[in-house]
Amino acid sequence: MWITLLQELQRTYTQLQTQLNQCNTALQHSDWPFFDPAKPNDITSPNRVALVNTMLSISPHMPASDTINAGLLCATPANIALLEQLNHTKQAFKKAVGRIRAFESKDGKTRIDVLIDRVLKEEGRRGESLRAAFRDIGFSGVDLLRCYANIRILPKKLESISWTWAKKHASIIKITQPEALLLADELPSPRAKEVALYLLGQLPKQTPLVIQKQLPNQLRANIKWQEDKQIHRKAITVSGVVVSQDPSLPKITWRDNPGPPCASKPVRGDRRIDPTPYIKSLNIHCYLDEIPIHAAQT
Repeated sequence: MWITLLQELQRTYTQLQTQLNQCNTALQHSDWPFFDPAKPNDITSPNRVALVNTMLSISPHMPASDTINAGLLCATPANIALLEQLNHTKQAFKKAVGRIRAFESKDGKTRIDVLIDRVLKEEGRRGESLRAAFRDIGFSGVDLLRCYANIRILPKKLESISWTWAKKHASIIKITQPEALLLADELPSPRAKEVALYLLGQLPKQTPLVIQKQLPNQLRANIKWQEDKQIHRKAITVSGVVVSQDPSLPKITWRDNPGPPCASKPVRGDRRIDPTPYIKSLNIHCYLDEIPIHAAQT
């Protein structure tokens, strides 16, 4: 069983590398236009190369100065076909990795195991079986999320694209008080553990809690295109460089990342979750009607 899983992982990763190289060569040598919001007037070949490299990179080690976080690249029909095949291979590789993970966790993880992994350990960490598989087939250091991420190909006859940013973006997980106690008991700092257990002990039993983690602003785009002689509009979530199937750029509107929200901005009156964490070390928040009167923070 393990050998079969390993062979499938090797096959899909080799295919992924091959197709990444094919796409990279084809797109770098194309003369179709592109847009880099960081250098909107730079249409030189080196900037095209940087944009293509960023879009296709699966390495976590690319210098921040060389990373292009957003952009638009026009691609020929032949190159679109290459990118579509690359997307299929990305999904095949993701499934192969998933089967390795399933082999590792065949005994099953409890909910609290998953919470400990997400809250107290590095998110997206690789299990021992996956690390062993990567060693066995001779590769390491790839960014799995970049390996999985599809290249976004926009509809034909694109008339406009307007980038924007979604703010107040958070991950919220409901947890019970016993689960919070187990999380607190896993804290590596003795002082943080002591304070967290004390604070949880001040809450009435069965108090509902949430783990709330503020996420970075999320890039989105509003697109407009023509299909069957009708105009269509759609709001999409985008990540990195997207691809147009047209030989010319559409109307483009770019907005820079507005950064974190202003601390002095008033809190919504209908908010149910206290914006201030009850236990900072675990990002645990109370519902507003459950907050102890004299709660300390850690």
